[in-house]
Amino acid sequence: RTQKGGQPNTFRWRGRTDNHTLTSGLDDYPRGSPPSTTELHVDLLCWMANYADLMSTVAGHLHVDNSDYLTLVRELRKALEDHHWSEKHLAYCDIGLSRGDTGSSSPELLCHEGYISLFPLLLGVMPPDSPHLPHVLAMIRDPKKIWSDYGLRSLSKSSPYFGKDENYWRGPIWININYLTLRALKRFYI
Repeated sequence: RTQKGGQPNTFRWRGRTDNHTLTSGLDDYPRGSPPSTTELHVDLLCWMANYADLMSTVAGHLHVDNSDYLTLVRELRKALEDHHWSEKHLAYCDIGLSRGDTGSSSPELLCHEGYISLFPLLLGVMPPDSPHLPHVLAMIRDPKKIWSDYGLRSLSKSSPYFGKDENYWRGPIWININYLTLRALKRFYI
């Protein structure tokens, strides 16, 4: 409830600064600027869908009615598609503020292709028959984006934020996310 977004079945990380989202664990991954109460984070929505799916499984093993959890998973998958898919970028994106040329800010899909864009795949929230799967896989395979000879980069090589500032989640390869990617591909998509 503390991470609830401004619309039904949406979520946002609290406690953000312009340069950090410590609560997400992806500290310096680029997000909207400035932080606002209107932003919605695709990774957090995916975590919540994953938790609802796990609770459904636990309830089933305990022979407890799991229909509320199954309904929630369906609603969260719908929210993922309704709010976070960008036809322009062919990627899953956060919604946040972006300072325009006029200095004003308005909520919009902010696509920083990288690990955040992969969360629907990483956590199995995107259905295997999703029409978006080929686009997500193309981003993974593209050496101008996140593919490298050593693993998946945390942020697209083509991003203006790539390798900048503290550079924790702005290009370096993280084994935990690479593992989640391989596990998800094997478990849900291959």
